[in-house]
Amino acid sequence: PVGQAGPAGEYLNPELSRDGKRVAFERRSNGNRDIWVLDLARAATVRLTSNASDEYGPIGSPDGTKIAYGTNRDGASSIYQKSSNGAGDEELLLKSSTSVLPQSWSLDGGAIVFRNLLARNEVWYLPLSQPRTPVPFLQSRDLQFIQAQLSPDGRWLAYASVESGRYDVYVQSFPKPSGKWQVSTEGGDWARWSRDGHEIYFLSPGEKM
Repeated sequence: PVGQAGPAGEYLNPELSRDGKRVAFERRSNGNRDIWVLDLARAATVRLTSNASDEYGPIGSPDGTKIAYGTNRDGASSIYQKSSNGAGDEELLLKSSTSVLPQSWSLDGGAIVFRNLLARNEVWYLPLSQPRTPVPFLQSRDLQFIQAQLSPDGRWLAYASVESGRYDVYVQSFPKPSGKWQVSTEGGDWARWSRDGHEIYFLSPGEKM
């Protein structure tokens, strides 16, 4: 560890920007979860959302100008995006009849990978060009897929699955799921790619990186 990122507080699901200058995260306030952004150089925070609902799962656009997040407002589950500096209005990207969680944003900015929280055995992606029709990527009756992360070149998706009887990290080709490789050998989850895409970091069952 090289230091503390910001003041002590409750930080949920932190997501580091690609340039390493900001962290988006969830924080509870008045019983709800909201999205905040922490500027690492100034140790200053900006609150992005303040609705009477939960906002969760923030992910940043490749250029750092937008934050996408899930929400459970209006009796449905949706994915919105908003400027990362807090200015302007939010934009609806997807309204779903099930509970959805953003997972990863492609490097070209053209798609967001998300997970169906009610059916943990489904991973989809949302093309951001109109008509923004979601596309299924991983679906199974028996397996659970969590923590899906796109590689920097957008050709591979890393995720954790229980097909070995425990959570292990796998990599599969994207956007067409053909070739698949198991990365961890003794269990693992929370996979993250190195910036050049040559390595994958993950946590073992003993909480070692």
